[in-house]
Amino acid sequence: MKNTQLRELSNKEFIDLMKNDYENDLFWIEFVRRYQTKVIGYKVYQVFRQYDYSELSMVNEVVSRVYSILANKDCRALRQLENRYDGTIINYLRTISHREAVRFLKEESKQPTPASERDFPDIETDFEAIPEDLREAVEACLEEIMVKHKHKQRNKLIYTLHYFNGIPKKDIAESLNVNLHFSSICRIIDGLHKLIRNHCIDGQRIVAPSAM
Repeated sequence: MKNTQLRELSNKEFIDLMKNDYENDLFWIEFVRRYQTKVIGYKVYQVFRQYDYSELSMVNEVVSRVYSILANKDCRALRQLENRYDGTIINYLRTISHREAVRFLKEESKQPTPASERDFPDIETDFEAIPEDLREAVEACLEEIMVKHKHKQRNKLIYTLHYFNGIPKKDIAESLNVNLHFSSICRIIDGLHKLIRNHCIDGQRIVAPSAM
């Protein structure tokens, strides 16, 4: 298969093929083209900016760590990825890039580590992307649930950061620079999640992703 043919594939189609031929250099060339700068590098850059880390030249160091994870044990993480949706690989790469960037900052002693956040949780490697139709339904549901809520936009952002972007609950308060305790973040997320699971839109009951 030629590079031009690979470029025409959707993310899901591309990853499905790559999982079965992960030693093929053509696949890695296309992988770098698609994801290295726009997904992995950009997520690392966002984390560095969030934590006011000025050594942006170190972005590539974290990107290299992400590639090490992908290549480890004959690309086991990639081969075992449950590639159900076109955006699965995007969410997965954002998740591990965020995690490795935070770990890097801890090693560099640039990130304050409150007692409640010392154990930064790993994200499971099978974290799934959210289908676009479900994402839209959940967002519409949030709008309806919180139509008169004082902190509508803040709470909606907290919820979507956790479930759509894979940001751990323990990291959301600092990422948003909001004065909320970890317990408050959990109450917001868990409360909205429970409401969404039981809410109907246009007569159709929606079920939030099981990974939530």
